[in-house]
Amino acid sequence: MKCAHCTKHEATIKWVGEGGFMAFVHGHYEEICSCCSIRAQLAHASAMAARIPELLEALKTACREYDK
Repeated sequence: MKCAHCTKHEATIKWVGEGGFMAFVHGHYEEICSCCSIRAQLAHASAMAARIPELLEALKTACREYDK
């Protein structure tokens, strides 16, 4: 079976995304290749890394009363 995303490579992974275990159990997944899986994981990791400055600022505000 070919990858549901790129249709170039052989699908070797059942990808759930944010659906979690229940989505998988009920057959709500896509069959994708390792290449597309890694690309999706990198995109997610990059988005999370981009939030680090924002989260550090939020932490300063949230913890201000505890840092005294």
